[in-house]
Amino acid sequence: MSGVLITAFEAFGGRAGNVSLETLKRLQAEDWGEVELHPRVLPVVRGEAPSMVESFVRELQPTVVIMLGEAAGRSSITPERIAVNLDDFEIRDNRGNQPRNETIVKDGPPHYSSTLPLDAMVHRLQQLGLPAEISDSAGRFVCNHVFYRVAHYIAQSGGSVSCGFIHLPRCLEQSEQRFSTEDLAEGVKVCIKACLGE
Repeated sequence: MSGVLITAFEAFGGRAGNVSLETLKRLQAEDWGEVELHPRVLPVVRGEAPSMVESFVRELQPTVVIMLGEAAGRSSITPERIAVNLDDFEIRDNRGNQPRNETIVKDGPPHYSSTLPLDAMVHRLQQLGLPAEISDSAGRFVCNHVFYRVAHYIAQSGGSVSCGFIHLPRCLEQSEQRFSTEDLAEGVKVCIKACLGE
């Protein structure tokens, strides 16, 4: 049985919700058949969130790790190509942390690349009629921080876990975007299937 660890974030920045969390809730209601889905919610907190994902990876031994986050200014679903070794928070996280121009892992590599099948994911999303493109910037906030730390952990542990991050645009319930959370959940579902070679 394939194990997929999928994470989403709580609300942050004074917002009422987070599209990644609403999408995760819809995914939990799906019938996954032979796929063992492990949904987890993360705090928008530097340090705490990646440590939680690392512990989930150790506990669950998934074959795939997909982290979801909200990108309010984007108009498409954007799987991220890289995570960079830099924190530069424009706002405070949910514990008040606001590092500026700080290295995430001392002596760590400048970046880590996603090991998810990005081209296949984007192709399947576009076949669904959902705007999608690969992004080369996961930002400099908690999303990038978690992506980098988790990728670093997997690389250092010598594991073969596929790992990556997907940013979701805000949905109809939050803004004027044409996406519903149902659309986004269906999009993430086809991304998961692409990761599993289905």
